[in-house]
Amino acid sequence: MPSPPRALLDANVFYSNHLRNLFLQLAQNDLFDAKWSAMIEDEWLRNMEPRTRERIESRTLPLIRTWFSDALVGGFDPAREVGATDAKDRHVTSAAAAIAPCVLVTENLRHFDAKALESLG
Repeated sequence: MPSPPRALLDANVFYSNHLRNLFLQLAQNDLFDAKWSAMIEDEWLRNMEPRTRERIESRTLPLIRTWFSDALVGGFDPAREVGATDAKDRHVTSAAAAIAPCVLVTENLRHFDAKALESLG
């Protein structure tokens, strides 16, 4: 059986409990191999209300890290420029390029240079 495709999940996928749970359940069912970086986790948590962030850090994140222990992408240059991608999202494109070929899952399509990403796989 072939390996499922890799998908890099952007921080905005994690904000909504429902969306996060949906994508993680799909990954748990081997529809794709969910990946993200520590910087993506930091961006997700940094943008949460403090009480919610504390709950996620103490309860949700440990569970996610247990079930997806190989999800974190490392060893990439977060400042790498990929086409005309927004500077604040360079870390996302660089992480995606590090695990290419993959799919980038985001709600912020306008921040990314799709042609540049396509050329990287």
